[in-house]
This record gives sequence, structure tokens and C-alpha cells, in this order.
Amino acid sequence: MASRFSPQFVTGSSGAAVRWKSIAGVWLKNERTRFYLIALIDESSGQAVARLAAADSCHENLLLLRQYVAQIGRPRTVLTNGKTIFRGNPRGTSASGNSRIQRVLTELSIEQQVEATTSRSATASRFFRFARKHLALELTAKGAQSPEAANYFLETSFLPRWNRLCPVALGTDAHRPVETDLELAFSDVAVRKLQAGLICYHGEYYLVEPAVGESVRIEERLDGSLHGAIGNTPVRLLPHAAPLSVAPPIRIRERMRKAAIPKKPPSNKRWMDDFFQRPPRPLWSILKPSRFGD
Repeated sequence: MASRFSPQFVTGSSGAAVRWKSIAGVWLKNERTRFYLIALIDESSGQAVARLAAADSCHENLLLLRQYVAQIGRPRTVLTNGKTIFRGNPRGTSASGNSRIQRVLTELSIEQQVEATTSRSATASRFFRFARKHLALELTAKGAQSPEAANYFLETSFLPRWNRLCPVALGTDAHRPVETDLELAFSDVAVRKLQAGLICYHGEYYLVEPAVGESVRIEERLDGSLHGAIGNTPVRLLPHAAPLSVAPPIRIRERMRKAAIPKKPPSNKRWMDDFFQRPPRPLWSILKPSRFGD
């Protein structure tokens, strides 16, 4: 069945530019809550990979990118808007302010182009218009009552049908095969110093086995699991209680709040005791002239 939105063939290369976009809507009628339809849409052909998520967060967008790369390959360029999860917190020419998504794109050698939030794409508009018209009705007809069931329907039925309607790009496919370990590429990597066989990560202590070395590289995967390595040797990270010599961490805001409150001098609460029983001051001390001759 040919697409009624676009011609059967288009010029351009698939994977040369992929638009990253999301919209919110009530896709599950029984839930009556807003979910985000996050999609990566090829600018040439319009073919898409998408998923429903409860939040348009960095983690959910990384799950989508991993799904796209695993299924199709690495595109040459992704087009994003100026949201913080894509743009990070730029600090001059330093990469320290990059977001986690930017670090993953760099690891996969994918170029990123940040466009204005108001920029529009005809290809993306066609996909989301089609989704608004059909997706919620089809999910209701299929009895999908959870995000998991909705994503299964998206991947096995809705998206394959949409992609068959899309035209074929006549140019050379610009997608590249995956040449790195995806689990490592999508991990949030940190290094912690090893002290007495223990490390501290996000306020939690872990026993390292075997503890041979000075520092441990921690890899937090997308599924939340932690993996450690000393050099090229994998190590086990076992939850452990905080050592007795280490005080529990104090939150910076709480510490600043306490420091901002001025301390009042101690008050004398017994100054009125026996006030009227005390002998009055002699008159001469009250009328005594000052040393200035007043």
C-alpha cells in the first residue's frame, strides 16, 4: 500500500539526518494520564522508531536511542531541540557541562545539531499527526492497558505498518554498524578512590572484591545495575554499611541553611526575680553630675 503522505521514492540518504522529538498525550484511555511518545524519525524517508514513556527524561530518551542503534545502526546526525537533556550546561569549550546524552553521542561518533525549539519538520509532523489519529484508538481496540503493552504493540504492529507506508530513500544508506560495546557506551561512568576495600557511590558504600588497586571505575547501566572494574579487570561491588569512622553525609543545603541563621546571645530569663524587693538606688547616684559638667 503506497503512502498517501509522500511519493514512493525520495532523494537523499537514510540515516544522514534523524530528528529526535516527543509529544505528550493521553494514549491509554483507561489511564487518563499523559504519556510521552518519543520518536527518532529519519528526515529523508520518514521511517521511525518510537516508544511511550511516563516522562520525557534523559533515561527514557537513552532507552530509545539504544533501541534505534541496536535495530538500525548509528545515524550520521541527530537533530534535537534545546532542552537541557540534549544541550547540557555548556561551559565554554570544556566538555564538563555536556549532558549524558551528548556523552553517549560522542562515544558512538554521532553528530548532534541543536535547533530552535520552534523549528518544525514536515516529516516529523506527518508521523505525529498519523499517531494522534490512529494510535490511541488502536491501543484501546487491542486492550493495551499499560505502557509495556503499548510499547509491545508499537514495536510489533504500529511502527512496522507506518514504516511500510514511508517512501524509500534512493541515496546510499548512511547508517553505520555498531563497533563498540553498547552496554558500556550507554553507561554513566564514574571513578571512585578505593579506601580500605570500600568505595562510596551516590551516598552508598560498596565492598570491592578483589580490592587490588587505587581506584575503581563504576559503570551504571540503563537498567540501574552497577558494574565495576580496576583497570581491565572486572570486580564485584557488594553493598556495605558505612564505616564507623565516617560520619553520615550532610546535605549542602541543610548546612547552608543552618549557617545562615544568626545565633542569638543567651537571654537572662530570671532578670525579673525579686525585682520589687531589691533596694532602690540612692538619690545621689542618680543626680550625680557627669564628668562633662552637665
